[in-house]
Amino acid sequence: MELKSETKEDLLLQSLTYFKKYGSKNVTMDDLASELAISKKTIYKYFSSKEELISECVDYLWIHFEQQTEEISKLKIDSLAKVILLYELGLQELRKTDSQFLYSLKRYYHQSMEKYNCFRTKLIFETLLGFLTEAKTKGFIRSEVNLNLFCELNLLDFDEKLYQFKLFERFENDEILDQLIKNRLRGIVKAEHQHLIDEI
Repeated sequence: MELKSETKEDLLLQSLTYFKKYGSKNVTMDDLASELAISKKTIYKYFSSKEELISECVDYLWIHFEQQTEEISKLKIDSLAKVILLYELGLQELRKTDSQFLYSLKRYYHQSMEKYNCFRTKLIFETLLGFLTEAKTKGFIRSEVNLNLFCELNLLDFDEKLYQFKLFERFENDEILDQLIKNRLRGIVKAEHQHLIDEI
């Protein structure tokens, strides 16, 4: 994987790709420089340490995901469909990421993991909760459902469950999406609106 240009953004993107594939702890700056066919001096031109590079990789990861999320939010479709599309996008991204990436953040790079958790919490309790609240306001979701509790119990640790139970090794994305997301939505959506989930 040779670096096409030596801009900071290109370096971030390629570094993130490498960290996602092998885990951040297992990759040294020497490994990264060798993989990208650049000198370590080039890396240190933009980043003072590996910790700083990893921290900015986490920023880059989520900013890119938020941009895609914004595109989904603009679509002229119902809000339940937006929830499912967002998780479909998440599955595609997480499948490209080795479980060691998240494990390494959690064990060795606590500040970056804290940042990752903040982004994830924002995604769940702002974006996804917003979609679900809109669906409830329109009468698609049963009135007695506590959406905050639903998000906390069913959506917050979605990524960790995928790795913990090695679901990517055993199931395709469509099946995971159906069992972990669509089935849970079916549990809170009114019977007359179940077709909104089934049609997606």
